[in-house]
Amino acid sequence: LRAIEEYTMYFPTKKDSEGLWIIPECIPAEPLVKNSDESKDVVYRCPVLPDLPYNPFKALVTPRPIGWISTTGPDGDNLSPYSFFGYISPRLVYFSVGGGHVEQGEKDALRDAKASGAFCVNLVPWRLRMAMSASAASASRKTDEFELPVSPESPGSIDAMPEKGRCEKINAPCVTNAGLRLECELMEVVQLSDGQNVVVGHIVHTVGAVDGPVATRCGYMNYFRIGDEHILDPQAQMISE
Repeated sequence: LRAIEEYTMYFPTKKDSEGLWIIPECIPAEPLVKNSDESKDVVYRCPVLPDLPYNPFKALVTPRPIGWISTTGPDGDNLSPYSFFGYISPRLVYFSVGGGHVEQGEKDALRDAKASGAFCVNLVPWRLRMAMSASAASASRKTDEFELPVSPESPGSIDAMPEKGRCEKINAPCVTNAGLRLECELMEVVQLSDGQNVVVGHIVHTVGAVDGPVATRCGYMNYFRIGDEHILDPQAQMISE
C-alpha cells in the first residue's frame, strides 16, 4: 500500500446568515513543524505535551481507517465519521465515541446504535472525502447528514454527496456510493472511566469492495490517500522464502 498525505481538511464549525453550513476548503498538507530536522525525535512525558500546535498522539498510528458510521434512531437517520475505529477480529469491529452531543446527551451514533441495536460502517472513498468531513459538523439531532444543508458561500467544494440507501440485514441507512459497507449488529458498549464509549459490533453482512482510492486519517486534520494502484492482488503468486 502507498499512503500519500495530500490534504488538510477542517471540520465545518460555522453557518452563513441562512443557517447553512460553511464547508472549509481542502488545502495541501504542510508539516506542523517547518524547517525541522526530520531525523530529530519528539520526546515528551505525558501528560506534559511538547511544544507543538496539537497533541501528537493522533499521528503515532497512521494511517487510521475511518469508520463512516450510519445509524437510525428516534430523531431520524445519522451519518458521522470516527477515526478511532478498527477491527477486533474478522467478524468484530468497533468505534470509539468521546464527548457529548451539541444538544446535550450522547452523540447520535452511540445513542442510535444502543436504541436500534445496529450500525453500518461505510468505506470513505477519496471522492467522498469532503462529504465525510462535512458530516462531522456539530449539527442538531434532527439533521440528516446525508442531506447536510451546505452554504453556496463555502470555500470548499463538495464534488459528490453520499447517496442514501437502506441496509439489507439491519435497521440502518447506508452510503450506497461508498463502494463497501459492513452491516453490524450491536454486541456491546464498553464505557471507560475517561468518558469514552467503545461500541462493538458483529458483522452480519458485507456488501461491495474497495473500488478506488480511500481516505484515511493522519495526524489531527491531515488525511492520507491510499491509492488503488497499490492494493495488493490476493490472487498474485506468493514468493516462497
